[in-house]
Amino acid sequence: MQGQVFVGRERELEELKGYLDKALSGQGQVCFIAGQAGSGKTALVGHFVQQALAANPDLVVPMGSCNAQTGIGDPYLPFREALAMLTGDPAAQHAARSIAPENVNRLRAGLVRSVQVLVEAAPELVGLIVPAGGLLVVVGKSVAEKVGWADKLQLLAKKPAAPTIEQSRIIEQYTVYLQRLSIKTPLILFVDDLQWADSASLALLFHLGRRIGESHILIVGA
Repeated sequence: MQGQVFVGRERELEELKGYLDKALSGQGQVCFIAGQAGSGKTALVGHFVQQALAANPDLVVPMGSCNAQTGIGDPYLPFREALAMLTGDPAAQHAARSIAPENVNRLRAGLVRSVQVLVEAAPELVGLIVPAGGLLVVVGKSVAEKVGWADKLQLLAKKPAAPTIEQSRIIEQYTVYLQRLSIKTPLILFVDDLQWADSASLALLFHLGRRIGESHILIVGA
């Protein structure tokens, strides 16, 4: 989105800024942007995010997209992509550059804390939503040992993945993870192409909307 000319939409940008201001004050918000294909929804969000990052040095923007091809056969897809960005997946962080290069820098700067919060608050997501071995690689064993949770991460990496985990537990742990992360790292969670969302992603989105009221989180769906 870098280098594109963006014209108009001042009213929409002001509304989004209002939602963000409330989220930054600890009143988590959810908003949706609707429109026909090609109407500029993603461009609007991209421009808003660039302004928000410039004005708020602690803000981070994880994001993910639903997929028209896989649909219901790929549960939690946009939320897996967002978590991959927050936990150092190189391909996911490259996608974050489409919003703003500064977003990638902040994702990398917050990597250690993000993984630590995941290990402590949502251990069942490790190996299920995000690969455990990859976390050790991106964080580094020496860094994990220094901050005191290398052993726990290694145990999670060696633990066989559970064949099934109740959806309610996945949703609850993902929610707690974002809540705790946002205490020091305000978040704009952008979920694109919601018209193709799978039922699991919709359930998680609904739950987040009910639980982020006292968090520094703005969820934007398009």
